[in-house]
This record gives sequence, structure tokens and C-alpha cells, in this order.
Amino acid sequence: MIKSGILAALLASFILCTPPAHAQTLTDVIQAMAEDDFVQAEALARQVDAREGRGDILAAFVAASRLETEGRCADAATLADAVITAIPFFAPAYMIAYRCHSQLGRNEVAAERLRALSGVMPPGPERDVVLQLLQNEEARYRPTVSGYFNVVPSSNANRQTSQSELIPGLPWIIPEEARGQSGVIFQAGGAVAQRLWGTNDLYLTGVLRTDIRYSTVDKQFEPYFTAELPLTFRRDADTTYVTAPYGRIGLTDNVHTLTEIGLRNRASLALSERQRLALELTFAALERPEDTRRSGYAIDGSVALSTILSETMTLTTALDVEFEHTDDAALRTFEVSARGRLDTLLWDGLLVGLEGTLGRRFHNRPPPLSLGPDQVDTFATGKIDLSHREFAIGPVMPSIYYQYTRSWSDNVYYDYDSHDIGLTLRTSF
Repeated sequence: MIKSGILAALLASFILCTPPAHAQTLTDVIQAMAEDDFVQAEALARQVDAREGRGDILAAFVAASRLETEGRCADAATLADAVITAIPFFAPAYMIAYRCHSQLGRNEVAAERLRALSGVMPPGPERDVVLQLLQNEEARYRPTVSGYFNVVPSSNANRQTSQSELIPGLPWIIPEEARGQSGVIFQAGGAVAQRLWGTNDLYLTGVLRTDIRYSTVDKQFEPYFTAELPLTFRRDADTTYVTAPYGRIGLTDNVHTLTEIGLRNRASLALSERQRLALELTFAALERPEDTRRSGYAIDGSVALSTILSETMTLTTALDVEFEHTDDAALRTFEVSARGRLDTLLWDGLLVGLEGTLGRRFHNRPPPLSLGPDQVDTFATGKIDLSHREFAIGPVMPSIYYQYTRSWSDNVYYDYDSHDIGLTLRTSF
């Protein structure tokens, strides 16, 4: 049974964008739900809907919440689906529909609600948790297969400098292969997942995944093979934890270049009436047979805060940290970056995402030919991506993006810019 406090938080996130003049009435709706007085809550919700001129959408959500609380999932799912149709960005309605369809044994429909939710959620830890729930749901009774294909034409595919001189005025020339070159990056992959064990709130899944990268600049074929065991725990209707031990092997033109063993941890939880917090932390041991100086371990962490600005707009802010501890102390790096992303729904299903990143990378050695301070890189990216929640080519869902990257550094090799245009195709079976 969903607790009334959680329902109040979900409702508050939906009504955040309502004008202050109606705040007292909306507060009464929330208070009525918190007191389990759904009759009063629905009556007040209808008044708000009438003032906003949007039909009985808010009242339908309140009713769906009440019906789920009463265990009447068939009716709750019907109403939640109606809310989703009217407000495609409203995540709480998707979750009611997902839980109720799943409880009713409609696993395919439950998976479809999660799939639709993942299509409107911005990239990040929060979406990763939803995708994990989707994978668990799809793999409940049979192995599932998913795949993707990316093609990225880039003005600087190898992310190198455009300069030709190592130090201006001195006869030290940067080799042609070490300079930035335009090209195309191809990425493709597939995964097979099967639920191995589980209850309604705790389940273990086995996943085998292959990822392949090829660039027309370095002309290297790089496949990666991963096996992982995600264990998902849903503490309540609004909190999900995932921990996944994994192993990964990488090759470069049939030469073993990477062995990685680690543990990924993710959590998604409600923080306030209109915000959700997602956390991700990964620990990994790295072995690089072809470059043993870079063997060691890595720690990556991310904290993302999602804020609902309106029924069709979400703001996500995030802080990312990466630390790589190599056997050779001179190659160790520490990176910190901040991201901001605004996602909005336009024109009957068009999803537009605007994202910006600013970060710094700290090295444990000075730049080449320098005895001064350790090298520091500063980088920034700007990105816009487009997709449509209802546009697909058979089982394939396409999206397209443009990204500009600029890196400043006291090491000329790390001073560059790049323009990228990417097309992504994703599918599942």
C-alpha cells in the first residue's frame, strides 16, 4: 500500500507550476490526501482542474492514487494511463501504471509503461534506474535482447590539438597523427538479460553485453565484453537501489588491452515534493596488459538532482567525479565536472534536451617540457538533442544530437575543440 506522504510528494511535483493565487486550494488537496481524505482531495482537485481549463486530469491522478491504495489496481491503471496520455512528462502517473499493470499480471503492458517513461526521462542516473527496472520486467519470464547503434561524424574524432608546434617559435613539430583529425566514430552493442531470481521487491538479473567501437581516424576495432549481476531492491514505491558486480574485457584489434572488475551502485529516491535525487558510485580494478603503467583502480561517482518545473519541463543538475589511481604515479588523474540539462516536450511529442557541462581535470605531473605546476585541463561542452516519443522505425527508436566541445590546457596536446553530430538508434526484442 502506498503511504499517503508519498502520494502528497508526487502530487506536489505535478502542481508545482500552478500560479500562486491557487496555492491555498492546492495545499488543501495535498493535506486531504495526507489525511487519507480522498473524497475531499478529489473535490478540490476538480476545482483546480476547472480553473486551469485542463479537464479532470488532476482529479484523475488523485483517484488513481486512491484506487491503488485500496488495492483496486485495474481501475487505477486505467486512470493513470489517461493521465499519461494528457501529460506525457508526468513520471508519477507512469509509476502507478507500471506497478498496477505488473500486479495484475500484465507484464508486457507494465514494461511498456517503463519503456515510455525511459523515453521522456533525460539521460543520467535516474534514467539508468528506470532502465534497470525495465530490464528486470522484460526479462521476468524469458531472455530479452536489446541493442543500439551510434554514428558520430566529428571535426576532431581523436580529440587532439589543432596546433602544429609543440612550443611556438621552436623547431619541435607535433606529428600529424597526434593532431586533431576529422572522422566518423561508430559504436554498436547488444545485451541479453534474464531474471535469475526474484520477489516483488527484490530480484537478481544476469546480463551479458557486447560493445564495439571503431573510428575512421585510428582505424582500430575495439570490442568490449561485459558480464554483470544487477541486484535490484525496491524499498517502497518511491525508492529503488541497484548494486551490480561486473567483469569486463577489452580488445584492440584482437589484442587484450583491458580487464576490469568492479561494482556499480545506484539509488533513486524522492527528496522533496518536486525533486528526486539519484546517486551512482562505481569501484573498479583495472589491468592493462599492453600498458601496465596505467593499471590500478578507478572510482567514479555522480549525484543528480531532477526538478519538475512544469508538466512538460524538467531541470537536471549533476556533479560528476572521476579518480584514476594508476601504478605509475605520474599518470594519475582526478576529474570533477558539473552538468545542467533542461528537457522539454514540444509539438505533440517532440523531446528537446539542452545540456551544458563545465569541468576540470587535474594531472599528477607537469606538462611536457615543463618543470612548473602539474597539468590542469579545463573543458566545456554544449549539447542539444532531439527525439520523438512516438516516432519509431519498426522496433527502432532514433534520436539525433549536436555537441560542441572545447578543452583548454597548459599541455598543447589537450588544447582542442570539436563539433560532433550523432545519430543513435535503439531497439529491444
